[in-house]
Amino acid sequence: MRTYAEKIFDEPNFLDASDEVETEAEAGAVSRYVTATVTHSGDQWTAVARDLPGGHVVRAEGATWREARKNIARRVLDLLPDEPGMTCFQFVPADPEAKAALEAVMGARSARAEAELAEVGATRSAARLLLDKGWSMQDVGHVLMLPRQRVSQLLHLDAE
Repeated sequence: MRTYAEKIFDEPNFLDASDEVETEAEAGAVSRYVTATVTHSGDQWTAVARDLPGGHVVRAEGATWREARKNIARRVLDLLPDEPGMTCFQFVPADPEAKAALEAVMGARSARAEAELAEVGATRSAARLLLDKGWSMQDVGHVLMLPRQRVSQLLHLDAE
C-alpha cells in the first residue's frame, strides 16, 4: 500500500519543467468571464447571467444544478459574438451561506494544492542535497518515506 507521501507524486505535475509554455494564442486566451447566480426553489434550479454585452440578461432553468449550469452556458454562448478566445463561467449560489461554504471548500482545495506543490519541490531539493552529500538512494528514500525508485524518478524529471 502506498503512503500518503508517495501518493502526492502520482498526481500529474502541471508545472513540470519539461513542458513547453504555450503562448496566449496557442493556449486559447480567456477573452471573457461570465458569472451566473444560481438559486434553488422547490424542485427547480434557476441560473441568471447579467452584465453581458449589450446589457443582456440570460436566464435558464434545470431540474439539477448541473442541468441549470449547462443550460445557462449554452444560452450565453449562443448570445455572445463568435470571437477567438475562451469564455470562463463562474456559477455562484445566490444563498449567502451556501456561497460562503463553497468558497471555504475552494479555498481549502487551493491551499492543499499549493501545499502539495511545495512538498514536491522540497522533496526534490532534499533528495538532491542528500545525494550530493553522499547518501545512498536507499537511505534518501527511507528518510523521505519514498521508495528509492520514486526518488530516482523525481530527480530524473528535473534533469529533462
